Amino acid sequence: MYAYDFDGVIGDTKTEIAVVAFNAYATLAGDKILPELLTASNYSHFLRRYRNVFKRFYDLTAYASCAQHYFFNCLCIRKKVEIRDDADFVRKLKAVPEETQAKWQKEFYHQRHLLHRKDDWLSLVGPFPEALSFVKSHPGIILTNKDEKTVSLLLARFGIPYSTEKIFGNRLGNDKNKKLLLISTRIHAALPQIIFLDDNLHNLLDARKLKVRCILAGWGMNNEEQRKLARKKGIRVMTLKELSNL
Repeated sequence: MYAYDFDGVIGDTKTEIAVVAFNAYATLAGDKILPELLTASNYSHFLRRYRNVFKRFYDLTAYASCAQHYFFNCLCIRKKVEIRDDADFVRKLKAVPEETQAKWQKEFYHQRHLLHRKDDWLSLVGPFPEALSFVKSHPGIILTNKDEKTVSLLLARFGIPYSTEKIFGNRLGNDKNKKLLLISTRIHAALPQIIFLDDNLHNLLDARKLKVRCILAGWGMNNEEQRKLARKKGIRVMTLKELSNL
């Protein structure tokens, strides 16, 4: 039985994440990285003008797995904080009080809500066609830290409707191991029978402790260093082409 992450596995959502994160940082910190708040209509304009800023954000998404992490990425860009690797990201993030991170998370989702009030936000998100085809032919559970309503909407738009009962999202928190245990109980499947496909190496390393079978989506939001480490740890790294031939 497959358990799929959504962002970076099924959905190419990095553009939407960037728009929401930059807007959340500008609003809450009162310290704009870009001259204006981003929208679906002006995003491409600012991408051309501030390509290096966006590249830096996308590079940092390799270390992020939830809303407050994306906000932290913006802070690192604005304050010119260097992140060397995963451990450095975790160490520097831990220095931020939990109540501050909770405010970051709340503002991120508020900005996402504002963005989603206009239908044009859907232009910021598209599927990975090969992954979409695989999910259609291998139905499973969606295991994500995104909200269930948005994931259900996007999957329906992509042509694979999923009921929210099969989407284990952020209403259950951000601990994917807890969600895997819940999935195992609800579908009556032993943990070693679950194949977990995620683009975040930390999630997979944690899931392996439960004896879950893990695959790193090499087309998602990870970097070469993480892909090398995954192989070293015995986690299979797949490309979209390899997924199509699985």
